[in-house]
Amino acid sequence: TSDIRDMMNCVRGCVLHEDFKGNHAKFTERMHNSMETLEEQAEELMFAILVACKDGKITRDEASAITALKDSVLEAQRNFVQNFHQASPDVSMDLAEENIFSFALSLSARKMTDFADRIVAMANEKDGAFVTLSLHNNTCVELLKSFWSGIVSTWSPTRIFEREHLKFAFRNLVSITVVFLFSYFVPSGSVFVQYSSVMAGTLTLLIVGDGTHQIGSMIHKNLHRLLGVVLGKVLPIIITWLVLFFDCLSNTRFIIQAL
Repeated sequence: TSDIRDMMNCVRGCVLHEDFKGNHAKFTERMHNSMETLEEQAEELMFAILVACKDGKITRDEASAITALKDSVLEAQRNFVQNFHQASPDVSMDLAEENIFSFALSLSARKMTDFADRIVAMANEKDGAFVTLSLHNNTCVELLKSFWSGIVSTWSPTRIFEREHLKFAFRNLVSITVVFLFSYFVPSGSVFVQYSSVMAGTLTLLIVGDGTHQIGSMIHKNLHRLLGVVLGKVLPIIITWLVLFFDCLSNTRFIIQAL
């Protein structure tokens, strides 16, 4: 996946920086047919693999067809390379974008042939009638492994009683407990709502850990998060109170509302 992403970035750079001057026309005139052939063969191989994998089973005929198309792509790639060496025998800045584009095209075709090899190789031919892919079984096994590793890492006594983790948990417990006490004892008003868990729940989401529990960086990040909540929640309440403080016919209220 990372190779394909890098290849697409290369193609984007070639398209954005190509000025179509110099030896571009001469290069494309020689490479045009081989480029189209390689692209068409690779596309045909890709669709053949998609059709074969659609039902989760690959018959022997489908495997043979994939192998034949893969050989056609390799042959087209060999012709492509021969024409490329004739069109661009040396490295030059004039054909830099064309060279990168050609490499990206050849790489995409190579990735498709490698994928075809893996599809055929991972097949199980014991039944003789068809080849069954084990993608679903592998996916379930990996899912169970990930689930188990997550449970173990979450409830591991070694990690739970780690000194830094205990300090982190204690600091957050104190903060959340204080907010819950506010919600329990402070009477309802324009800002506080008694017996409401909204403030404590918001604080719980804000003071999450980011990587290692470094006190300085944690306090800095948590203060920024709390500042965002203050600006988003408290300031509208203060502004509304300020507007309601003035009489409806007051010019000051009109100006504040206009602003």
